[in-house]
Amino acid sequence: MPSSTDNLFELIRSSGLDVDAVQGNEPGPSVETAWRAMAGFDVEPIASLPLKGELSGVHQLWLDHARQAGVVGEDGTFLLMAVVTGSSAVGWVRVRLTDTADVSRLVDDP
Repeated sequence: MPSSTDNLFELIRSSGLDVDAVQGNEPGPSVETAWRAMAGFDVEPIASLPLKGELSGVHQLWLDHARQAGVVGEDGTFLLMAVVTGSSAVGWVRVRLTDTADVSRLVDDP
């Protein structure tokens, strides 16, 4: 039976990203701390798309912003925390962009 870690890696790979390494939560902020910071009520979105319908624009919007913010390394790697049941204990996963990557496919519960 697949573990929550297996399910997490499958979700990541199905989005077209390569799993490079598991970073965990050390050093740096835990996944929970990062999520709490992102969930602030004073956060202003830089873009928005309808919740239903075509999601093809999500990847390019995310990629443009992530590159501008310096989140994606020159080699296409970045830290990710995708959520599936029980996966928060895994912590940060270092992934690499591929030609088929699409972060909108990281949603496993519409």
